[in-house]
Amino acid sequence: MRSVLVLALCARGALACPPAAAVDGDAALAREIADALALRGVGAASPRCPAAVAHVERRGERIVVRIASVERDVSTPATAATVIESFARSDLTAPLLRAPAPPQPPAPKPAVQRGVQLFAAAETARGSDATSWFGAELGACITLGRVCAGARMRLAGLADGETFRHAHELLLGVDLPVGGVWSLGVALGMGEIHTRMIGSDDARETAGPRADLHATVSIPIGRRTAFDLAVAAELVGARRVEGGSALSLPDEPRALVRLGAGIRFGGL
Repeated sequence: MRSVLVLALCARGALACPPAAAVDGDAALAREIADALALRGVGAASPRCPAAVAHVERRGERIVVRIASVERDVSTPATAATVIESFARSDLTAPLLRAPAPPQPPAPKPAVQRGVQLFAAAETARGSDATSWFGAELGACITLGRVCAGARMRLAGLADGETFRHAHELLLGVDLPVGGVWSLGVALGMGEIHTRMIGSDDARETAGPRADLHATVSIPIGRRTAFDLAVAAELVGARRVEGGSALSLPDEPRALVRLGAGIRFGGL
């Protein structure tokens, strides 16, 4: 226990205390070993700094070194000095006194890590005017550092018995992974909506900017493929670019909430 305390104190105060050892037992042998330790920079004990205490004795042609409950059988005084020095030097023992840091679990990796990503999804959307739209999305992006920059094209349509509408838009944006399989993205672009009254010639075409904020979870299903689930909120700007009177046609929605499910290919 005494040697363990000595080692702990030396490791704690290595900057203040030089290595030291006290050797007793066979007087002539202890003196020879102490001289060898002094040549190696291991001095005698002092009141302020504790020392490793070693007992040495000869047993026939062998030398026995005992430090606390640890006993070593060596052949020469030089080897005995080496054994004692290993207990006296904190720079040798400090790594043994420190417990290794527990291993940290690896962070979850994104389903798609780098390269070009291609994705396609079926979508449904609900408009601010209580209309329901159905369509599809196609897109591609390329990883640039932590973000994936790319483009997406959307096609959608609805028929409510009185009117038929179809819309298309092109958006440019970036996606940022936020942990594991999740990512957040923003996109800006332009879109058009064509509206026609069923059974009539009344029709209208509008166009305007689009602003989109979306979140996607990509669940790995293969080495380079993932199943995508996405939700998006989109603001719609509309300005009439073509059409006659069309007074009976409904206005376009000013906002849409989209839900999508599809496949993503990555690392190409």
